[in-house]
Amino acid sequence: MPADKSGGDSADKLRDTDLCYSNGSYSRGNCPNEPDCSFEGEWGKAKLCINRGPITDSSDTNYHVLVMKCIPAWENW
Repeated sequence: MPADKSGGDSADKLRDTDLCYSNGSYSRGNCPNEPDCSFEGEWGKAKLCINRGPITDSSDTNYHVLVMKCIPAWENW
């Protein structure tokens, strides 16, 4: 763990173009609410991290949300 935990990238948010998979279809409406990452834990202040992956069966360059999680704010500089 770095001594200076003030760095890191900007806060992540769900985008209007994000899609989530449920019941055989991709839709923004399928996305759950973002988890509340406004806490400070053992590893410092938390922030939201959203991992996305390409929709491989689409001719578009759309991405779908794979996971939303809280991580230490100093991760992923």
